[in-house]
Amino acid sequence: MAKSLRLSLILILLCFVIPLTSQDTNVKSVTVADGLSQGYVPSLIQDSRGFMWFATADGLDRYDGY
Repeated sequence: MAKSLRLSLILILLCFVIPLTSQDTNVKSVTVADGLSQGYVPSLIQDSRGFMWFATADGLDRYDGY
């Protein structure tokens, strides 16, 4: 019984993990040359409008993707 339960859990996990790892992602680096106030960014978040907010020692920077 434990062996079939273990196999079932593995199959369920694979159903969730495989689709997550096969997604195509597009990552762009944002640097000081792009207008970032500092190169060290300890925290970032994307808001509901799509803006990326970067926390730096010099303050908060907003990036709109362009």
